[in-house]
Amino acid sequence: MTDISSIVSTTTSTTASTSSSTTSDATNQFLTLLMTQLTNQNPLDPLDTNEFTSQLVSYSSLEQQISMSSQLENISAMLSTYSNFSALSYLGSTVELDSSIAPVQDGTANWVYDLDSNATSATVSVTNDDGDVVYVDSVDASAGRHNLSLSLGQLNGVAEGDTLTLSVTATDGDVNSIGSSITSLAVAEALDTSSGSAVFQAGDLTFSDANIVKFYSSAAAAA
Repeated sequence: MTDISSIVSTTTSTTASTSSSTTSDATNQFLTLLMTQLTNQNPLDPLDTNEFTSQLVSYSSLEQQISMSSQLENISAMLSTYSNFSALSYLGSTVELDSSIAPVQDGTANWVYDLDSNATSATVSVTNDDGDVVYVDSVDASAGRHNLSLSLGQLNGVAEGDTLTLSVTATDGDVNSIGSSITSLAVAEALDTSSGSAVFQAGDLTFSDANIVKFYSSAAAAA
């Protein structure tokens, strides 16, 4: 498990050292060029004062740009660290994912399906990672959001932690398809930042904060 405190100290010291080193290098390069120029100029035809001043301004501007670039890199690294801190707030919370795939946690798998309009009939089908159907049944066919919670006892050959995919088929009286959308519910159990971005785990399911559409303080709040 990644130690967040070590991320902060390492990032801060590294970026500060990089910024200092970059500025020092730019100054040393400028002084070297200046001394070379003064040493090799013709004493009878010295460098024009205006041109010399223009060069000084150019080098100063370059050094400022290098320093600003280092500062922006520092800010970017700090924002990444703060983003990982923010991700910690999701741990232990029930999150709603923009996905039809849900993990089995505490013996249940949970989804939300949303029908565009009232249907005459609606059927859900659940498949495992191998594509095998583990559950089929009729469900509420009225328009709107509906929670679907299935226990291990209702699912054929499914174990704790497995990931399952839900599909919905709904039709009206003329057997026309009714549009629907599906989201899944999961409890964020672990957070991995070793790749530089936040990756959550819930059972055997992994997801990023970009997949989260809502989060709840408890599983009951999602109902």
